[in-house]
Parts: sequence; structure tokens; C-alpha cells
Amino acid sequence: MENPVSAKDEVASLKNQVDNMVERKPFLKETLNAFKELMIAEAELRAQLMTRPAPGMPPPDALRLSAGVPALSDMELAPLFPDLTDGLKTMLAALKRSFPPLKKEAERLAARVAEDPEAPAAWIRLLVRNEEDALKKWADELELEPASFRFALEKSLKPFLQWLAHGVAPHLEQMSWDRGYCPICGAYPDTSYLKKGEEESEYLVAHGGRRWLHCALCSHEWRLHRIVCPYCGNEDADTLEYFSSEESPAERLHVCHTCKKYLPCLDTSELIEVPPADLMPFELLHLDLIAQEKGFSPMAWRHWNQLTS
Repeated sequence: MENPVSAKDEVASLKNQVDNMVERKPFLKETLNAFKELMIAEAELRAQLMTRPAPGMPPPDALRLSAGVPALSDMELAPLFPDLTDGLKTMLAALKRSFPPLKKEAERLAARVAEDPEAPAAWIRLLVRNEEDALKKWADELELEPASFRFALEKSLKPFLQWLAHGVAPHLEQMSWDRGYCPICGAYPDTSYLKKGEEESEYLVAHGGRRWLHCALCSHEWRLHRIVCPYCGNEDADTLEYFSSEESPAERLHVCHTCKKYLPCLDTSELIEVPPADLMPFELLHLDLIAQEKGFSPMAWRHWNQLTS
């Protein structure tokens, strides 16, 4: 692994980015303050994991990938992990401090990890395979509400999922993927962005840049055609639309009138300061409210975009 960023540097960069965002958009202060401590814990653990050798992942099966099967769905994950216990306890403690209403979830998950150190690997497997019934069974066993149980899992396990994605991503560079869900973990994007690049007619439309999607679960980023709905695959330009304002033309709200889903998008091609992709959902949070008021729902429900549900 090349020049891993130290935990100290990663946290300093995160704090600087959050401060800059609050300065640009003061109305985000309360939301960002709620997530800030959790994001710091996530950054620290992710930086620690990145100092270790990348997990020894076999290349994904090209035929399975071409059929739309995400890479992690076929892999035996448990042998790839370092000990999850200490890192997960740290994340759960940060979750409890950041979101006091989730104290019960954090404490019961921590207690289960203490009893069964193999549980976290099982939870990750269920998340990447999106096994709703099995996740609900776990929630029922722990006497937790399924949505809050899943949120607690996703936030506390995210650094490990990011580490896994880092190990898989190099294998995907020469493989084709044209789906709107993540080629690594199968989750849908929470945001997208446009970025300048070398001319590639397959990914460029008119004067714009390449469209990149950001996975809501493992933070992997992948390219997708501009004129297609990532959720339902609709390619009819007459039923795909985007909104932007004269004041902030780089901030766009892409909607599909076929499936009624939306995806915020940031055109970074002319921006001087570009937020990291993990912070873009907060940068574009106001677009979630606009979209939901118009009757659209997000491709990936997350704690911060459940505004009108």
C-alpha cells in the first residue's frame, strides 16, 4: 500500500473540511456536529486499517461480475478480516456519544460482540448480500428496531467495509461494470459527482465531465453513463431530469420519473474547493428535502436524508 495517511493527518483533514463546509453553509452546522465525532472515529480506524496489508482478495469472477453480481457477494469474508472486536467497540462507543437515542443499539451490539467475536463478520456478510430477513432476525433477537439496528451496523462497520473495498478495487480496474449499484458491495449510491477527465465518448455528454457514483455503504466510486437512472436503468431522456439553481449551478438534483428516485450530484469540473466524496451527501443535503417534497425518494436511505419520511 502506497504512503498510507496517518490517523492524525486524516482527522485533521476531516475537521478542516467540516469547518469549511459549515463556513460555506451555516445551516449544516447542527447536522454535521451530530455526525462529526462518529466521522472522526471512522477516519481514525480507517487510517489504522490502511496501514495494514490490503486483504488478500482473489479477483472477482469476471462472468459473475458481468452478470451483475457484486464482488463481495461471492467471497468468504471472515478469513480476510483482522480482529474486528476492538475497532467495532470503538465505533459503537462513538455512535452512542454521537446519537444518544441509539444508546441501546450500541450497548446491545457491543455486548453481543463480547459474547460472540464472530458476529461482526456475519453482520458484514449480511449487509453486503442485503439479506433483509436475516438482518431482521438479528434485530428481533436483540430486541431492536430493524432500521436503527441496520443504521448502527452500517455506521460502526463502515471503516472495515471501506478497507475491504480498498482491497477489491484494483481487481475491478480492467473489468466492465455498467450497473447503478456498487460493483463491490451491491449498495446504491448516496451521491454522484461530475469530474473532468480525458475524452471518452462513452462517459461524456456534451460539455460535461464523467459521472461518478459514490457508494453509500463502502464508499467505493465507479463511473456510469450520464443518461441513465442508476436505480431502474431507465435511459429515456424524456423521463430523466435534473434541477439546479442560478445561485448554485454546480449542485444538481437528478430525478427519474419512471421509478421516482433521485440522486444528488455535484459538478466539480469548475469548483475550486471540492469536498471529499464522503462529505458530499451533507454538502447537498438541501437537495434531499427538495426532492422529497416533489415526491421522489432517495436511492439509498440514510439517517441524514430521512427528512420527510
